[in-house]
Amino acid sequence: MAAVADDEVIKPKGVLNDPGPKPELNKQGEYDCILKSMETGQVTEIRPKNIQKLHPPRKRTSSAFTTDGRSFVYWTIQVDYKLDTVFGNENASASAYIRNQQVHFWLYEGSGELVP
Repeated sequence: MAAVADDEVIKPKGVLNDPGPKPELNKQGEYDCILKSMETGQVTEIRPKNIQKLHPPRKRTSSAFTTDGRSFVYWTIQVDYKLDTVFGNENASASAYIRNQQVHFWLYEGSGELVP
């Protein structure tokens, strides 16, 4: 996994197997926690205008970014989007890892690396 700065990832807290309430779509068909993550610059590669599909939330376990190797349960929302590259637009997919209605980090679906 790629090295990241401490301020790029929110460290998990609380009960290991309780990710909090399931994220719900707002009236515009978007997830507020995902939009906030983009607005605050937590993720810069994915922009609302580039999103092609938001998958339903599902629970996943991850030990990413824990110092003691414990696994936490997260709600994850997979986002399919168009990525602008030097080679043109490409399809990409990443998941937001969410606890208590707050995105903790984003990982690419294929590689599991942190999304910038």
